[in-house]
Amino acid sequence: MFQKRIIRIAGIVLTVVATLLFTSCFGIAMETIFNADGSGRLTMKLRIAQFLLEMGEDEAGVGVPLSKDDLTSGYEEVDGVTVVEVTEEDTEEDRLITAVIDFEDFNKLAADDEFPGEEASLTVKDGKSTFRILVGQPRGGEEGDEEFASDPEEEAQMTAMIQSFMEGYSVEYRIVAPRKIQSYSDGEVEKDGRTFVYNLPMGDFIAIEEPFYIEVVW
Repeated sequence: MFQKRIIRIAGIVLTVVATLLFTSCFGIAMETIFNADGSGRLTMKLRIAQFLLEMGEDEAGVGVPLSKDDLTSGYEEVDGVTVVEVTEEDTEEDRLITAVIDFEDFNKLAADDEFPGEEASLTVKDGKSTFRILVGQPRGGEEGDEEFASDPEEEAQMTAMIQSFMEGYSVEYRIVAPRKIQSYSDGEVEKDGRTFVYNLPMGDFIAIEEPFYIEVVW
């Protein structure tokens, strides 16, 4: 899944850190606007360092859609999901990708492997809607991860180094509810009472040892 790829990207950054003269890596912002019936629109904004793209997907582990066709093919068999548009912009340091996706059922969207999040769901019970998503990825969860986690002291040094190279990149979840938000964990709610925002620097994200859930109830 998507967050596992981020952990693998962190490992790649370490192997090239000695040759890099700039701080570049990976960032993502997700805004999900929900309608009262559970349908809505997801807008993903991806920021990918050019050096990762130059390395290639197989080597860098950057398994994100790079065009509308890529994204559409990933969701073509998911009922009620429509890729509205995908735009790309290249700067000297990054590629900026914005994808807009409409959905009729958030759980069908989130269940697909292309969805950029772990264990995301929307449940409705007793008139209350609860959005939930897992933040972080357990260490050693994939073949090859153990080489980065075998020595605690070495891993700590690696994490500190990677965090410095990820400065300015972050993971952001923004939820816009159809009515006033009643409760939430972590993050904050904006003045309108319907918009929840959780932002975590990417360096802190890859250092999470115990994954946790964010919940928003309206």
